[in-house]
This record gives sequence, structure tokens and C-alpha cells, in this order.
Amino acid sequence: MTTNGVWFVAVTRLAWSFLALLCLVGRGRADDVTSAELLRTVAGRGGPVSAEEHRDALHRLEQLPVDARAALAAGVLLEPRDAELRAAALRLLQPVAGAREVPLGVRLVVDGLPEEGLEPPLVEPFVRLVASVHARDRDGTRALVNAVPEQPLVVQALIVEGIAEYVHQRTAEALGDLLMVSRELRVALLVPLAKLIRRLPDGSYDRILREMRGGLDAEDAPTRREAALAVGWLRDDRSLARLTELLDDPEVAPRNAALWSLRRISGLQLRGSKELWRRWLHDSEDWWLHRSETCFAVLRTGKPPEVLQALQEIGRQNIGRERVIRELEAVLGMDSAEVVATACAVLERLEDTAAVPMLSRVLLRSDPTVATPAHRALVKLTGAHLPPDYSAWRSWMQDR
Repeated sequence: MTTNGVWFVAVTRLAWSFLALLCLVGRGRADDVTSAELLRTVAGRGGPVSAEEHRDALHRLEQLPVDARAALAAGVLLEPRDAELRAAALRLLQPVAGAREVPLGVRLVVDGLPEEGLEPPLVEPFVRLVASVHARDRDGTRALVNAVPEQPLVVQALIVEGIAEYVHQRTAEALGDLLMVSRELRVALLVPLAKLIRRLPDGSYDRILREMRGGLDAEDAPTRREAALAVGWLRDDRSLARLTELLDDPEVAPRNAALWSLRRISGLQLRGSKELWRRWLHDSEDWWLHRSETCFAVLRTGKPPEVLQALQEIGRQNIGRERVIRELEAVLGMDSAEVVATACAVLERLEDTAAVPMLSRVLLRSDPTVATPAHRALVKLTGAHLPPDYSAWRSWMQDR
């Protein structure tokens, strides 16, 4: 082939490649336009459409890859502010969003936030987006937590709501990190965080508990009130002395919260007299000082009638839950069905999820007279309505 022929072939191939690229670019732009039109259709901004057309548009959008969805959602930011369109973009992101898409999701809600507050159409899809990102992986959770401090209070509250929907140890850790963002957020988080921890299997929440106990000495009454309620929800007996002191708080709200928590932890309905509660606490501590070791020794070496008697005495105590749970673990392995059922009842009354692993193992026994009270206690402690099957509860614990 001559030199001119080689050049001709080369130029021809280059021309065809250039034309192909133009076609691809044109098709890409056409696809972008089509996707934008589909999104407007889903948002109800493309004119009147039938239910079938709406479903078809949604289905076609769902086939887009992750990057295309993010690009389409980002394009909405260039549009004049339209709550319905942005809500549709948030829903488009939800199934695929991760840490990279968190800033985009937040911007879809925050950019141009009107003075009167967040538009209602954006609330539900944004909370769903946050919940989806948080449940997916730790990087997404960290991105959400990092985004909170710089957001308006209304958006902070929605991020917290979305995170809190996922009952997981990682959720407690994330919300614990947010306790120090601001006083307002701390007040808002204390009780929901306590309720969340109550539903989780035993975990290390010492840092969070220290924050809650520290709130009992806060300068502002709202924090003292919420901290008092939080330690009450957790039946934290280490807070009893400070709760008793709060009965003399100058503000009504912390006093009432302290009384509620004292009654919850003790199981008693004493009046709001500091002296009455001091006396009860002294008597409880006296039992631990002079009687506890004798009763626990009976659990380890006594015969069933003696163990039952010791369990009844131990079951009347309302402090020292961690020690009681440890001592009852061996009792749950005894042959006596009556003893095991009584121990399950004591653990149920203590309302501490540290007992969940040992109670779940009781389900391995075929005797319904012990499996039934163990299952009842598990449901009460966790709020999880799973069948009386050990493998189901083991999976539940592993997922958290």
C-alpha cells in the first residue's frame, strides 16, 4: 500500500471514530434530557400523566447506575427551588446512596432553605435517605455525623431521626458522638438514646452513661431533667444518690423527673421526700453489705428449695443489677424447671439487656416450662418479637 493509501485509511478511521464519539456524546446528552424529564414526571412536574406512565418513568429511573442517579439529583440543584422535584431526587438516591452522596442529599434539603422552615414534601424522603445510608455502612454513618454540626437545627433533627430508626450498636455510638455538638442536641438526644440502648444486647456504653450522669449536674434545668429521665430509663443504680439530691432541685421539671426515675429504678411509689429515698437507698446498700454474699453462695451450692428461697430474696433487690445477672447465669443451667423459670422472672423484672445472651441459651432446652418464661423475658427486654428459637435470637444479637 502506498504512503498516501496509509494516510487515507488512517484519516478515514479517525473520522469514523470522531463521528462515533459525537454520536455517543449526543446520545449521552439525550439520555440526560430523557432522565431529567422522567424525574420531573415522577415528581408530578411533567404535566398530567397516568398511573401507568408514572410507574414506567419510575422503573426506568431505577435502572440508572449509581453515578447517573447522583448526577441527575445534582442537576436538580440547578433548577429553581422545587420541593416536589427535590423530594423525587432524594427518593432516587435512597437505594444507592452512601458516604459520597451524603453532602448531595443534605444540599437537596438545605440549599435555599426558606425562612418559614423545611417544606413538608422533603421531610419523609430525607429521613428515609439518612436511615438507608446509616444502615448500609460505617462510612455513611460517619459522613452523616460529620454533617450534623454545620446544619440548621431542623435538619439536625431530621438526621438524628433517620439515624435513630436503625436499632443497632452503631446507632448508639453515632448518637453518642452527637451529644457534644450543642446543648440543644444534647437535650434532644438523652432520652431517645437511653431508650435505644435499652433495646440492644449488652454492649460497652460507658462513655454515653458518663455523659448522661454528668447531665444530672448541668447548669440548665432542661439538661438536668432529660438526664434524670435517661438514667431512669436505663435503671442506672449508680445515679441513685444524685437523683435523690435532685428531689431538692430549685426547678420543678428536674424534681419530677428525678422522682419518676427513682420510682422506676426501685419499683416503689414513695413520695418525693429526700429523706424517704435516702432511707430506702441505705437499706438497699445494707442488704448488699450484709446479705448478698450469703444468698449468692446458696445459688452456687444449695438445693432447689434453698435456691428458690434465695432467688425470691434477691428478686426483691433493685440495685446491683450487673452482679445479680452474673450470679444468675449458672442458675439458668440447673435441672430444676421451677428454679430456672423463677430466675427468668427475676431477670425480666430487672429489665437489663445484659441478660439477653444467657436467656437465649435457655431456648435450647426442650422443656416449655423453662423456654416459655425465657422467651417472655427476651421479648420484654428487647422489644423484638421473635419466635422462641435460639438461632433466631442468636442472629438478632449478631446483627447488632
